[in-house]
Amino acid sequence: MLNKKFLYGFAAGLVSYRFYHNVKNNIRPMAMKIIRNTLAIKENTRSFIDEIKIEVQKQNNNICNTVSEIDRQKDFKFLEEQRHALDKMSELKKQLESISDKVDNF
Repeated sequence: MLNKKFLYGFAAGLVSYRFYHNVKNNIRPMAMKIIRNTLAIKENTRSFIDEIKIEVQKQNNNICNTVSEIDRQKDFKFLEEQRHALDKMSELKKQLESISDKVDNF
């Protein structure tokens, strides 16, 4: 009985030894291919995310530029209105001075 168990164990060891080398030789290239593909996927994902980042930054810049342009236009319009108001005020001042001179001469 002891010999039978020993022989079974020995046979299992031999089969495992042979099987291990076959599996090792067959699995190594497959594992290398899986790792290579995984690294390629990682690079593709990284470049995809970088492209999206650049696109989002461009959109943000466009939005900021649009907002800046709107602000500039509002500021310009405000300055135009201010200048127009000052012109009107100086015109009214001249008219007032003219009227004041006429009243003084009267």
